[in-house]
Amino acid sequence: MGSLYFLTFAINFAGLVLALWLGLYLVTRNPRYPIAWLTALTLWSMSGLFFNILLAINPPPLPVYYQTWLRFMFPFWPEAALLSNPNIWLLGWLVAPAAAFWHHATILMRPGQLNAWRWTRILAGYLMALLGIIAQGNGSLLYTEKDSDPLFLNSLHAGTWFPIFGAALLLLTWSSVVNLSRTARGTPATLPRKQLILLASGTVV
Repeated sequence: MGSLYFLTFAINFAGLVLALWLGLYLVTRNPRYPIAWLTALTLWSMSGLFFNILLAINPPPLPVYYQTWLRFMFPFWPEAALLSNPNIWLLGWLVAPAAAFWHHATILMRPGQLNAWRWTRILAGYLMALLGIIAQGNGSLLYTEKDSDPLFLNSLHAGTWFPIFGAALLLLTWSSVVNLSRTARGTPATLPRKQLILLASGTVV
């Protein structure tokens, strides 16, 4: 159990550091490019998922020192994580903001100007992310759980909004892959085309 804990900690800590560093690297090398900033925001948002796991396996002693103002520091985590159940740290930061930022970036990679249809898709992606965050912070809209089950993730059940949120997330991911694939097909140079195909594959993963 000890080796598994240290392996889990090491992988997620490395993921957190790399995501933060790569995002900082991108914006310092290309500070004037919106795509660089959106990609960095995608990486920084993904780092929240690693942070979820690190908090779950190393929960801070918040029940002892809990104050109301802590809700402003941890706005995406349910209050139960701050009071009693450390497993609920796993249900904090969502992947939705990262998906919305990356979807925006892939639209900007498409040739041509931003038109009304592209702006509508961008705004719809951010609206989905916002609604997901609201649902996550409001009890059982996305998940319900049984606190008595020691296998916390196995005890989760889909909430009211989960099918809608899941379908929207899949649609946003699929749209990002389509954007990258179409841009790759229209790119005559071999190296950029291979890079775009690699990004499309990474988006699927």
